[in-house]
Amino acid sequence: MAFILFIYEYNLIETYFPPILLTFVGYIIAAVGLVLIIPFVHYKRLAVNGAELHRGTITASRKYIAMLSPLTNDKVTIPENLFIFNSDFRRLYYDSVNSYLYGFPNASLPNTVRCLEVGLKKKYNALKSNAATLPANDSNFVNNVDKAIRATKNKDLEEVSLLELIEAGKIYYADQKETAQYLRTLRNKIHDISNIVDSEAQFAIAKITSVLNGIYSLSKQIDIKVRCTQCGKIHTYNIDSQLFYIGNKIQLECKDTEKERTQQEKHYVITVLPSLTDIY
Repeated sequence: MAFILFIYEYNLIETYFPPILLTFVGYIIAAVGLVLIIPFVHYKRLAVNGAELHRGTITASRKYIAMLSPLTNDKVTIPENLFIFNSDFRRLYYDSVNSYLYGFPNASLPNTVRCLEVGLKKKYNALKSNAATLPANDSNFVNNVDKAIRATKNKDLEEVSLLELIEAGKIYYADQKETAQYLRTLRNKIHDISNIVDSEAQFAIAKITSVLNGIYSLSKQIDIKVRCTQCGKIHTYNIDSQLFYIGNKIQLECKDTEKERTQQEKHYVITVLPSLTDIY
């Protein structure tokens, strides 16, 4: 404090730091402030827009619709059964999809591949606790992973490579040879220096989601929790899982009985999107 008073009393700032230099320093500080603040505001806006788009209170931009359409056309069904094991999986999966939707394919693809790795490991851990009563496919998968674990230095699942997990999980893939080869190329892609384009991120989401739904046997009917756009409360709905694909519009009915409404007023439409604030 005494040092600061000394500088002020003897006017050392103007003596050793000319006004033009101080102005330049001021510009630098202002620029740094903008660099830090603008991304924060931008990403916060993205999050809010995602929720509002789901509720139908805003219209999607042409760019967003262009990114969303391929996922909707491919009927990429959100892997609800994966989220049963840990709620953090939902955030991980939603982050990968949202990164793609908002134009960040280089962020999306590594996260999508991470979903595959986490999904395979959690499947193994879940099956291992019931290894005595497993169907043939599950038993085959466990045996393959066990073999890979025994080959590691510390006999630890965390030391098993993603390539080995992909090979062990082939039993669950629709087109085993082609799918396994594609997943291996994805694993190599995320370690490559080349840029990832939108179409690569989009196809990876579609393919890995299909794989995860095969591994976790998506049920015909699923329960989803949705924030009602009519009353603001969270309701649980049992729906056909085939309808729960990204970009699909589903008509729901408000379950709130406290306020009298006509049958038409009770109905509302949601767009199925990876929104943590509206679908739980």
